[in-house]
Amino acid sequence: MDNAPLRVHPAAEAYRTMTEKEVAALAADIAANRQHDDVVIGRVRGTKEWFLVDGRNRARACGIAGVKPSFETREFSDEDAIRAFVRSRSERRYISRAQRAMGHALLYPEPEKGGRGKKNVLATQGFSSARLSQARTVLAFSRDLALAVRDGTESLDAAYAKVKAARGGTGQARRKNGATDTKQARAEFMATCPVPRDEVEVMAQIILSVIKHPDGIETIDFEIARELVESGYRRK
Repeated sequence: MDNAPLRVHPAAEAYRTMTEKEVAALAADIAANRQHDDVVIGRVRGTKEWFLVDGRNRARACGIAGVKPSFETREFSDEDAIRAFVRSRSERRYISRAQRAMGHALLYPEPEKGGRGKKNVLATQGFSSARLSQARTVLAFSRDLALAVRDGTESLDAAYAKVKAARGGTGQARRKNGATDTKQARAEFMATCPVPRDEVEVMAQIILSVIKHPDGIETIDFEIARELVESGYRRK
Protein backbone atom coordinates (compact mmCIF):
# COMPACT_ATOMS: atom_id res chain seq x y z
CA MET A 1 0.00 0.00 0.00
CA ASP A 2 1.48 3.38 -0.96
CA ASN A 3 1.25 6.64 0.97
CA ALA A 4 -1.37 8.26 -1.26
CA PRO A 5 -4.34 9.74 0.63
CA LEU A 6 -7.09 7.18 1.13
CA ARG A 7 -10.50 7.83 -0.29
CA VAL A 8 -13.56 6.88 1.74
CA HIS A 9 -15.38 4.05 0.02
CA PRO A 10 -18.81 5.16 -1.28
CA ALA A 11 -20.50 2.42 0.76
CA ALA A 12 -19.23 3.99 3.97
CA GLU A 13 -21.10 7.19 3.06
CA ALA A 14 -24.41 5.36 3.53
CA TYR A 15 -24.26 6.07 7.25
CA ARG A 16 -23.81 9.37 9.01
CA THR A 17 -20.59 10.53 10.61
CA MET A 18 -20.55 11.49 14.28
CA THR A 19 -21.28 15.01 15.40
CA GLU A 20 -18.40 17.09 16.76
CA LYS A 21 -19.62 16.40 20.30
CA GLU A 22 -19.78 12.66 19.67
CA VAL A 23 -16.30 12.61 18.12
CA ALA A 24 -14.91 14.58 21.06
CA ALA A 25 -16.39 12.06 23.48
CA LEU A 26 -14.92 9.18 21.46
CA ALA A 27 -11.53 10.92 21.42
CA ALA A 28 -11.61 11.27 25.19
CA ASP A 29 -12.45 7.59 25.53
CA ILE A 30 -9.63 6.56 23.19
CA ALA A 31 -7.18 8.77 25.09
CA ALA A 32 -8.20 7.15 28.37
CA ASN A 33 -8.85 3.56 27.30
CA ARG A 34 -7.10 3.16 23.91
CA GLN A 35 -8.66 2.33 20.53
CA HIS A 36 -10.62 -0.94 20.66
CA ASP A 37 -11.75 -1.33 17.04
CA ASP A 38 -9.39 -1.01 14.09
CA VAL A 39 -9.95 1.36 11.21
CA VAL A 40 -10.62 -0.94 8.25
CA ILE A 41 -8.84 -0.36 4.95
CA GLY A 42 -10.07 -2.52 2.09
CA ARG A 43 -10.04 -3.18 -1.61
CA VAL A 44 -11.64 -5.57 -4.06
CA ARG A 45 -9.36 -8.52 -4.71
CA GLY A 46 -7.35 -8.01 -7.89
CA THR A 47 -7.66 -4.20 -7.88
CA LYS A 48 -5.00 -1.69 -6.85
CA GLU A 49 -6.85 1.08 -5.00
CA TRP A 50 -7.39 0.87 -1.25
CA PHE A 51 -10.28 2.64 0.47
CA LEU A 52 -11.22 3.55 4.00
CA VAL A 53 -14.12 1.14 4.41
CA ASP A 54 -14.97 1.51 8.10
CA GLY A 55 -13.78 3.75 10.91
CA ARG A 56 -13.97 7.35 9.71
CA ASN A 57 -15.03 8.47 13.18
CA ARG A 58 -12.32 6.43 14.91
CA ALA A 59 -9.66 7.91 12.64
CA ARG A 60 -10.83 11.45 13.41
CA ALA A 61 -11.04 10.73 17.13
CA CYS A 62 -7.53 9.26 17.19
CA GLY A 63 -6.24 12.43 15.54
CA ILE A 64 -7.91 14.58 18.21
CA ALA A 65 -6.58 12.33 20.97
CA GLY A 66 -3.07 12.38 19.54
CA VAL A 67 -3.07 8.60 19.20
CA LYS A 68 -1.76 6.78 16.15
CA PRO A 69 -4.76 4.77 14.88
CA SER A 70 -4.51 1.02 14.44
CA PHE A 71 -5.56 -0.38 11.07
CA GLU A 72 -6.78 -3.65 9.64
CA THR A 73 -6.52 -4.39 5.92
CA ARG A 74 -9.04 -6.57 4.12
CA GLU A 75 -9.52 -7.81 0.61
CA PHE A 76 -13.10 -8.34 -0.53
CA SER A 77 -14.38 -10.59 -3.28
CA ASP A 78 -16.41 -7.80 -4.91
CA GLU A 79 -18.26 -4.54 -4.27
CA ASP A 80 -21.28 -6.39 -2.89
CA ALA A 81 -19.05 -7.91 -0.22
CA ILE A 82 -17.89 -4.43 0.80
CA ARG A 83 -21.50 -3.22 1.05
CA ALA A 84 -22.44 -6.25 3.15
CA PHE A 85 -19.51 -5.60 5.47
CA VAL A 86 -20.42 -1.93 5.90
CA ARG A 87 -24.05 -2.88 6.57
CA SER A 88 -22.99 -5.37 9.27
CA ARG A 89 -20.89 -2.70 10.96
CA SER A 90 -23.86 -0.30 10.96
CA GLU A 91 -25.67 -2.54 13.45
CA ARG A 92 -23.57 -1.15 16.30
CA ARG A 93 -23.97 2.47 15.32
CA TYR A 94 -26.27 4.60 17.42
CA ILE A 95 -28.76 5.61 14.72
CA SER A 96 -32.53 5.49 14.43
CA ARG A 97 -34.52 2.87 12.53
CA ALA A 98 -35.30 5.41 9.83
CA GLN A 99 -31.60 6.18 9.46
CA ARG A 100 -30.87 2.45 9.20
CA ALA A 101 -33.51 2.15 6.48
CA MET A 102 -32.01 5.08 4.59
CA GLY A 103 -28.52 3.65 5.00
CA HIS A 104 -29.75 0.39 3.49
CA ALA A 105 -31.40 2.29 0.63
CA LEU A 106 -28.15 4.16 -0.06
CA LEU A 107 -26.24 0.88 -0.09
CA TYR A 108 -28.85 -0.90 -2.20
CA PRO A 109 -30.93 1.58 -4.26
CA GLU A 110 -32.21 -1.32 -6.41
CA PRO A 111 -34.25 -3.91 -4.47
CA GLU A 112 -33.00 -6.88 -6.47
CA LYS A 113 -29.47 -6.10 -5.24
CA GLY A 114 -30.25 -6.03 -1.57
CA GLY A 115 -33.63 -6.03 0.08
CA ARG A 116 -36.22 -7.64 -2.17
CA GLY A 117 -37.53 -10.85 -0.67
CA LYS A 118 -35.32 -10.41 2.41
CA LYS A 119 -37.89 -9.55 5.05
CA ASN A 120 -36.21 -11.61 7.77
CA VAL A 121 -32.96 -9.75 7.15
CA LEU A 122 -34.73 -6.39 7.32
CA ALA A 123 -36.49 -7.37 10.54
CA THR A 124 -33.17 -8.06 12.26
CA GLN A 125 -32.02 -4.57 11.31
CA GLY A 126 -35.05 -3.00 12.98
CA PHE A 127 -37.01 -1.61 10.05
CA SER A 128 -39.76 -2.90 7.78
CA SER A 129 -39.90 -3.30 4.02
CA ALA A 130 -42.41 -0.42 3.98
CA ARG A 131 -39.89 1.90 5.62
CA LEU A 132 -37.21 0.76 3.20
CA SER A 133 -39.58 1.44 0.31
CA GLN A 134 -40.19 4.96 1.63
CA ALA A 135 -36.44 5.51 1.99
CA ARG A 136 -35.85 4.41 -1.61
CA THR A 137 -38.63 6.69 -2.81
CA VAL A 138 -37.02 9.67 -1.06
CA LEU A 139 -33.60 8.73 -2.46
CA ALA A 140 -34.97 8.43 -6.00
CA PHE A 141 -36.58 11.86 -5.65
CA SER A 142 -33.66 13.73 -4.06
CA ARG A 143 -30.28 12.52 -2.86
CA ASP A 144 -29.87 15.66 -0.76
CA LEU A 145 -33.16 14.92 1.03
CA ALA A 146 -32.06 11.31 1.53
CA LEU A 147 -28.76 12.46 3.05
CA ALA A 148 -30.68 14.73 5.43
CA VAL A 149 -32.56 11.64 6.66
CA ARG A 150 -29.26 9.75 6.93
CA ASP A 151 -27.77 12.54 9.04
CA GLY A 152 -30.85 12.88 11.25
CA THR A 153 -31.62 16.48 10.26
CA GLU A 154 -34.87 15.39 8.56
CA SER A 155 -37.20 12.60 9.63
CA LEU A 156 -38.08 9.93 7.10
CA ASP A 157 -41.77 10.68 7.60
CA ALA A 158 -41.25 14.37 6.85
CA ALA A 159 -39.07 13.63 3.82
CA TYR A 160 -41.57 11.13 2.42
CA ALA A 161 -44.39 13.64 2.93
CA LYS A 162 -42.41 16.22 0.94
CA VAL A 163 -42.00 13.77 -1.91
CA LYS A 164 -45.72 12.96 -1.96
CA ALA A 165 -46.60 16.66 -1.86
CA ALA A 166 -44.23 17.39 -4.72
CA ARG A 167 -45.84 14.63 -6.77
CA GLY A 168 -49.37 15.84 -6.26
CA GLY A 169 -50.19 15.24 -2.63
CA THR A 170 -51.88 11.86 -2.75
CA GLY A 171 -49.51 9.52 -4.56
CA GLN A 172 -52.51 8.28 -6.53
CA ALA A 173 -53.59 8.39 -10.14
CA ARG A 174 -56.35 10.95 -10.61
CA ARG A 175 -59.18 11.48 -13.05
CA LYS A 176 -58.50 13.42 -16.22
CA ASN A 177 -61.55 14.83 -18.00
CA GLY A 178 -63.80 12.51 -16.00
CA ALA A 179 -61.71 9.36 -16.62
CA THR A 180 -58.79 7.71 -14.94
CA ASP A 181 -55.48 8.83 -16.38
CA THR A 182 -53.98 5.34 -16.42
CA LYS A 183 -51.20 6.34 -18.82
CA GLN A 184 -49.95 8.97 -16.40
CA ALA A 185 -50.42 6.58 -13.49
CA ARG A 186 -48.35 3.89 -15.15
CA ALA A 187 -45.61 6.36 -16.03
CA GLU A 188 -45.47 7.67 -12.47
CA PHE A 189 -45.40 4.17 -11.06
CA MET A 190 -42.65 2.99 -13.41
CA ALA A 191 -40.54 6.02 -12.53
CA THR A 192 -40.74 5.48 -8.78
CA CYS A 193 -41.32 1.80 -8.03
CA PRO A 194 -38.10 0.09 -6.90
CA VAL A 195 -38.26 -3.12 -8.94
CA PRO A 196 -36.16 -4.36 -11.87
CA ARG A 197 -37.05 -2.66 -15.14
CA ASP A 198 -37.82 -5.94 -16.85
CA GLU A 199 -40.64 -6.50 -14.35
CA VAL A 200 -42.00 -3.05 -13.67
CA GLU A 201 -44.25 -2.76 -16.75
CA VAL A 202 -45.93 -6.08 -15.96
CA MET A 203 -46.31 -5.15 -12.32
CA ALA A 204 -47.78 -1.76 -13.19
CA GLN A 205 -50.37 -3.47 -15.36
CA ILE A 206 -51.25 -5.91 -12.58
CA ILE A 207 -51.53 -3.19 -9.96
CA LEU A 208 -53.70 -1.03 -12.21
CA SER A 209 -56.03 -3.97 -12.63
CA VAL A 210 -56.32 -5.02 -8.98
CA ILE A 211 -56.29 -1.82 -6.94
CA LYS A 212 -59.61 -0.01 -7.13
CA HIS A 213 -60.89 3.18 -5.62
CA PRO A 214 -64.13 2.61 -3.61
CA ASP A 215 -66.17 4.26 -6.35
CA GLY A 216 -64.72 1.93 -8.97
CA ILE A 217 -62.12 4.24 -10.45
CA GLU A 218 -58.81 2.54 -11.08
CA THR A 219 -56.07 4.10 -9.01
CA ILE A 220 -52.55 3.51 -7.81
CA ASP A 221 -51.62 3.94 -4.19
CA PHE A 222 -47.87 3.84 -4.52
CA GLU A 223 -47.13 2.64 -1.00
CA ILE A 224 -49.58 -0.27 -1.28
CA ALA A 225 -48.29 -1.00 -4.76
CA ARG A 226 -44.72 -1.27 -3.58
CA GLU A 227 -45.75 -3.57 -0.77
CA LEU A 228 -47.44 -5.84 -3.30
CA VAL A 229 -44.43 -5.79 -5.58
CA GLU A 230 -41.88 -6.39 -2.83
CA SER A 231 -43.92 -9.27 -1.40
CA GLY A 232 -43.79 -10.95 -4.82
CA TYR A 233 -47.50 -10.44 -5.59
CA ARG A 234 -48.71 -12.07 -8.79
CA ARG A 235 -52.24 -12.19 -10.16
CA LYS A 236 -53.67 -15.70 -9.78
